[in-house]
Amino acid sequence: MSTSQAAERYAQALLATLADAEERERYRSGMERLEAALAEEAALRQALLNPGVPLDAKLKVLQEVAGGQLERASQMFRLLLAKGRWNEVAAVAGAFCRAADRMAGVVRGRVEAAVDLTDAELGAIERRIVAESGKAVKLEVHTNPALLGGFRVVFEDQVWDESLTWQLMRLRQRLEEKTPA
Repeated sequence: MSTSQAAERYAQALLATLADAEERERYRSGMERLEAALAEEAALRQALLNPGVPLDAKLKVLQEVAGGQLERASQMFRLLLAKGRWNEVAAVAGAFCRAADRMAGVVRGRVEAAVDLTDAELGAIERRIVAESGKAVKLEVHTNPALLGGFRVVFEDQVWDESLTWQLMRLRQRLEEKTPA
């Protein structure tokens, strides 16, 4: 079984233990903080990898990073860490967030832009996604100078590429089609 399949199963099992939407949201918030910290903090990842750090200390750190929100997840994290599968902690956190969002009818999207977008521009993109999907949306926003200009949006199974890089590539393809070899 792949890490992502295992993470999905752990996430679904944890989600099934939560009583209501309020509790799911509390856990989703904690898991989101945990996933972000594991992605950004090398020291945290090193502590989880370090066999000299006691298991209980690792679990305490995970709980603190998550804002003390993950009581029911402690046994699952204990099992993962005891088996040396610290990298699955982040995968489970991500899978849990995605599953909780789906259950709440929320679409997750990713926006990449060549430069920082204004609040008005992000609002317009968000409104377009809501109109297209009929669901609430959570956007993850990144700057990608390789796009040269414009933006790219990915949500559900759709990609909207309004980048200058894409437009230049399409122009090149059209010119090559019209130019005899």
